[in-house]
Amino acid sequence: MGEKEKQPFYKRWWFILIAAVIVLGISNIINSDDEPKTEKTSTKPKQEQKAEKKKDEPKEKVIELKEEIPFVDFTAKIQRVKVKGDKLTIVLDWTNQSEWNPAHFSLLAGIDVYQDDEILEMTKGEERLLKQIKKDSFDVVDLEYKLEDNKTPIKITFIPWNEYDEKKELTIEIN
Repeated sequence: MGEKEKQPFYKRWWFILIAAVIVLGISNIINSDDEPKTEKTSTKPKQEQKAEKKKDEPKEKVIELKEEIPFVDFTAKIQRVKVKGDKLTIVLDWTNQSEWNPAHFSLLAGIDVYQDDEILEMTKGEERLLKQIKKDSFDVVDLEYKLEDNKTPIKITFIPWNEYDEKKELTIEIN
């Protein structure tokens, strides 16, 4: 019977694969070293750099409210409002009092935020309004909006979907 002739190791598939990986790795290293570095080095001490960054950042203004707004199906409590630059954050907790068990906020009501009679765009928090919570439980929601300016008052409107409650509004001075 004829014996199988052994191939030299450098002609085997696994050796060729390893060699290709090594060659690609080396070429990537060489190419990344050729790219110019865009890192800026500063001669200023780090404390001065941090102070400059703090000057550039808009200051955050926090307005504590703890304003409770009751409805048949839920109670909304606005804990605080934060204003930083053109960003408004409303920290709201709400309690599910409805027969829906569980329920999410958007099932029970809508919330609109106005500035100068223009509705503000919600940039963060919409998915949190869809979180299901059990009856007699509460959830805390941070809603973020893009402000028109940081001087004009805002108006928060709760629009309940049931037939028992009327919409309720709350105006907040943010300047």
